[in-house]
Amino acid sequence: MFYTPPTYSHSRKGFTLVELLVVISIIGILSSIVLASMSKARSQSRDGKRITDIKQIQLAIGLYYDANNKFPLTISSTSLASFISVVPIDPSSSQSTTYSYDYVPYCASTDLSSPVSYHMGAALENSGNNAMLNDSDASSFSSAAYVACTGGASTDLAGSDAGKCLSSDTGSYCFDVTP
Repeated sequence: MFYTPPTYSHSRKGFTLVELLVVISIIGILSSIVLASMSKARSQSRDGKRITDIKQIQLAIGLYYDANNKFPLTISSTSLASFISVVPIDPSSSQSTTYSYDYVPYCASTDLSSPVSYHMGAALENSGNNAMLNDSDASSFSSAAYVACTGGASTDLAGSDAGKCLSSDTGSYCFDVTP
């Protein structure tokens, strides 16, 4: 009687290097697609925040006008302290106390310290926002008897949807409001 040793099947236990590389590359491709779609969603979210902030500030300015019978010369936590708890800042700016929305108060040419109107705007990143259909699109105050007040921006906002509010803005589309 001859002894024959038992035969073992050489089954694979694990993955080959090629299989691991294929799986890692597929995961990389899928994650890049997700990140690309997330950046568009983030920019749309920032634009929505900017529009909401402008509306909140516009409400605070209206309350300021009711209390003082004039609009504020500047938009700050000091000037609007009684009417808004925190003046919002642009969502893409660093978290500082610097207000970064554009604001131009208008005064009668005889009194540069009592604004009678204003033009305010935010530079948006995307053109497809429906709120831009209902913004002011004003390029300047409509009467020659009024000028930009002392303390406000020296130049008015462009107002056109397809351009920047101010040339120094980082966005490409202007959402602007007037009283």
